[in-house]
Amino acid sequence: MNEIMEIKKAMDTIKSTINATFDRLILTLDEKETTDLPSEYVYPLNADTNIFIGKKPTAVLFGEERVDVKSWREVYTVIMRRCYQDEKCREMLMWLRGKAAGKVRVFIAITRTV
Repeated sequence: MNEIMEIKKAMDTIKSTINATFDRLILTLDEKETTDLPSEYVYPLNADTNIFIGKKPTAVLFGEERVDVKSWREVYTVIMRRCYQDEKCREMLMWLRGKAAGKVRVFIAITRTV
């Protein structure tokens, strides 16, 4: 049930981002607004991964808490550290060790490298 609520929340966030973008475009085309676009956009992490291509992260938001970051590696590190602090999430991370892999390397290794 909680997963459904999270999906609906993400869907609402994506819809409002899309609506705001198109509203701004319409106003710009009507010459009622300048073409200045916002310097930051908020994207949910469960969005289509293609949305992140070519984008540089500036922060990770945990509810109202903002953690500034400078790279995708830092985004990953901040999220993993936060996850590791929660006991239930930590157990799931331990289960994923050696199983979650990308194209080139394992994301959650069994051995510690750093």
